[in-house]
Amino acid sequence: MGTVPESIRDHFFKKYVTAGKLKGTGLGTYSAKLIAEAHGGMINMQSSEDSGTTVTVQLPT
Repeated sequence: MGTVPESIRDHFFKKYVTAGKLKGTGLGTYSAKLIAEAHGGMINMQSSEDSGTTVTVQLPT
């Protein structure tokens, strides 16, 4: 729930990107991207103040 800060939306899946956390490393979404891609899939994120945030993972069948 909530939104991803606009300042990091374009860099959400890059290594070390984080915002608003005291102990965040910025590796969580980067790791998720690597895992999805290692399985031949994709991951994306949509975030807006109106609809919140949706992260979609697509893996091949």
